[in-house]
Amino acid sequence: MDERTRFFVCVIACVGGFALLLAIYGAFVGLMTHRDGRTGGTTLGLGAARAFARLAEGGLSDRTRAVLVGAIDGLIFGAVVGLVVGTLAGWQYPGEWRFLRPIVLVVVFLVCVASVLGVFAGVAALAGSRVVVGIFLGGIVAGLSGYALRGFDWLFVGGLLGAALGGLLVWLGTNRRAGSIQPDHVDHRTNGDEA
Repeated sequence: MDERTRFFVCVIACVGGFALLLAIYGAFVGLMTHRDGRTGGTTLGLGAARAFARLAEGGLSDRTRAVLVGAIDGLIFGAVVGLVVGTLAGWQYPGEWRFLRPIVLVVVFLVCVASVLGVFAGVAALAGSRVVVGIFLGGIVAGLSGYALRGFDWLFVGGLLGAALGGLLVWLGTNRRAGSIQPDHVDHRTNGDEA
């Protein structure tokens, strides 16, 4: 492959990769924002969602609209970032991958960590404050166990897995206890009649 073709392929690959990654993340953020009862988005994302709503027969639900706006905003931002990074990497011929690899790894890592922390925050908000204790204790115990058994590489992985498992166990335990508690007073009125 000649130098111009490699440059073009590098730019297109970066634009497509970053756009896809950030579109997925934007859709996730749009969904979480909608679940919190808030709206967001840029003029471009909101305009594209309005265009899709006009094309849809019954319009778009609020949830679909929020996901679509987030995905379009992420796609546009990812395409711009990919264009800049791909152009810079393409100029590094023949060492494009040496330049591109750390950038791609950092971006993928940041998106994954932000998604995991967002999920943890959503679970904690839904399940209550006790889940935070499970997330904290599970993350600490499993992270240290991963470090002791497999070395430094497993400290982070063990911490994430333990936090997820600890939060899940506390949430399940809380829900099981809440389901077994019977209310003190049961109202026996039916259809407005007092018993």
